[in-house]
Amino acid sequence: MDRLVVSHGGECHLRLLAGNADGLRNVLVVGRSNRSFRSIQIDRLAAQMRDWGFAVWRLEPRPMPPKEGAAISPGFRGSDRRSMRTAMSGAVSGCIPKVFGCYPSWTDYLSPSYVQAIERRNEVQSMLDQFPVSARFLLLGHSMGARVGTYLDRQSRVSGHVGFGYPFQHPEEGPALSRVHHLRKLKVPTLIIQGRNDAYGGKEVARKYRFSPSISFLFVEDDHSYNSACSDLTRQITTRVGTFIADTQGGLPCEHSCGRPDDQPDQLVGKEGKSKSCRTLAVS
Repeated sequence: MDRLVVSHGGECHLRLLAGNADGLRNVLVVGRSNRSFRSIQIDRLAAQMRDWGFAVWRLEPRPMPPKEGAAISPGFRGSDRRSMRTAMSGAVSGCIPKVFGCYPSWTDYLSPSYVQAIERRNEVQSMLDQFPVSARFLLLGHSMGARVGTYLDRQSRVSGHVGFGYPFQHPEEGPALSRVHHLRKLKVPTLIIQGRNDAYGGKEVARKYRFSPSISFLFVEDDHSYNSACSDLTRQITTRVGTFIADTQGGLPCEHSCGRPDDQPDQLVGKEGKSKSCRTLAVS
């Protein structure tokens, strides 16, 4: 087998990109709602964290089953039930008036985006529960992935969270209560890296919302994609994240850049941020 996969029967699985699957210090990359989207800056940071000694995992969608000759079990499958819940929540939220105005509004908790975030949170939590109690994960999220990470605040295996481009608001729909209300009581140490020109919330968010003392910010010159190849931006991000890990995670697994074995290919960063092939083990 060419990869190690941990799954629990849902639409996604965890894929080990680098490091030891039995390691106690792990990084889990949780991407945007469009899971095919990759970011150069986040890929570079994940590669740096590998060199710091973390095992790096990524949440990935399962391959689509073949359309012809596939056995279909009776009743609704998990994806069918999720699609139905999303459709129902969209219909209900469209019918109920926003009695409190655009923000805050309890009807936002019926929105499809909130349902999607909670479903992905439950899926990640079920997969993390398969790891030893001693295993610890630093979440590395982007957009929807950053939002999901904040909903895993009470997961015992989550020791910290680095979020890129947190979606404080929807560019077309505006702010929403479910995106920000829980950030006032977040317990897990969290670093939010936010572009000053991010359409989902820029430099103004620091004074616009209330945050837990466990949340810190790094504002950078970027938009919501973090797909710039600027080396100065990479250096700024990795330096701040390294300090965050040293201050909140008991230091780095390696106190200096330890590199990787010569026989381990670089499976984290490829041309224009695309991943290369992964050579790892497989488990059932």
